[in-house]
Amino acid sequence: MTRRAWSDEEIATLERAVQRAPSVHNSQPWEFGAEHRQARLTLRPELRVERHDPASRDQFVSFGAALANLVLAVRGLGWSADVAFEHDWSATVTAGRRQEPTATELRRCNAIPRRATYRRDFADVPVEHLQREAVLAAASAPGVRPMWVVGPERARELADQLSYAARVYRADSSYQRELSAWTFPQDTPEGPAEEAGMPTGALAERGLAAIGLARSHTRLPTAEALASRVERESVMVLATVFDEPADHVRAGEAMETAWLAATAQGLVASVMTQPLHLSEVRRGIGEHLGVQDVPQVLMRFGYADSVPAPRTPRRANRRGGGAA
Repeated sequence: MTRRAWSDEEIATLERAVQRAPSVHNSQPWEFGAEHRQARLTLRPELRVERHDPASRDQFVSFGAALANLVLAVRGLGWSADVAFEHDWSATVTAGRRQEPTATELRRCNAIPRRATYRRDFADVPVEHLQREAVLAAASAPGVRPMWVVGPERARELADQLSYAARVYRADSSYQRELSAWTFPQDTPEGPAEEAGMPTGALAERGLAAIGLARSHTRLPTAEALASRVERESVMVLATVFDEPADHVRAGEAMETAWLAATAQGLVASVMTQPLHLSEVRRGIGEHLGVQDVPQVLMRFGYADSVPAPRTPRRANRRGGGAA
C-alpha cells in the first residue's frame, strides 16, 4: 500500500465531482478541502435559502449529494473510501488503500459530468421496467426507502398535494421575492449554472416541473391534467425512516446515486422538494400514497425530448448496466 498523497490532478478531479453535485438553487452549501489522502466536506449553514428551506432540509440533502459524488470520485481514482462524520456536519473521506472500483461505480462516476437537471416535459416514451428497477435499487440505502408512484389513484393523490403546494407558494410574496433573487437571465434551458442561483431559462413554464417550483405567474394545470402527467412520467418518492439531519443527508446520497444510475442509462431527471417543506403536504403524501416513512425528495425520470429511447430492452439493459 502506497503512502503517497494525492496529486494536484487527483484533488482537482475530486473537486470537480463535488462541484457537479445538485444543490438547492445551486447554492453549493459546502466547503471542500483535500490533503494527503483525505478529502473533507463541511456544511455552510449561512448559505441556507431561508424561505424555500426553512428547516435546512435541502441543505442537508445537497450536502449528501455532494458527499455521494465525492465518494464515487475517490473510488474512481482507485482507492477505498472510508467516510467519517463530525458534529459540525463535516464529512471526511479517507482513501485507505488501493482498491479497484466496480463496474457499477465506474459507470456512475463517469455519469457525474453528464448529470443535469431537466425541467422540461419528457419525451412521450415510457421508461422501461429494467431501467426503473435499476434506479429503484440505486436509491435503496440503509434508512432510505424509495417507491414509484404507480396507478391512477396514487397519481391523483400526488397531483392534489402538488397542486395545493403550488397555490400556497404562488401566493407567498416573501417566497416569490426570494425565488426572484436566486434567478438570473440566461437562455440555457437546462444544465448547471456557472454561479449560485438558477438561470430563468432553466425554470419550467408548464407541466409537473413547473408545479414543483411554482412562480407567481405559473399557470396551474387542472388536477386531472396534472394527475395524467404524473401517471405518464416515472415519479419516485424518497422517504426516510426518521426526520433528522442525518436522514436528510442519507436521502441526498440516495437521490444522487439514483440520478447517476439514471444518467448512465440515458435518462434525464429533475427533483422536487419545495412542496415537501409544507408539513401538511408531507403528511398528506404519507397518508394517501401509502408512504410509511417521512417523504424527503420527489424525483421525476424520463427521456429528453431530443434523445430517442433505446430500441430494445436488451440494449437498454446494457446501457444501464445492472443495479446498485
